[in-house]
Amino acid sequence: MVLDKIAEAAKEAERKFGLPPLSKFVETIDRLPD
Repeated sequence: MVLDKIAEAAKEAERKFGLPPLSKFVETIDRLPD
């Protein structure tokens, strides 16, 4: 599923760049219609 890949990429970005958790961003995307 695309969202799973986005979440996975977000976690990788967090590790690589030390970004804050993007879970809120993913939650927002999850609420959007397809």
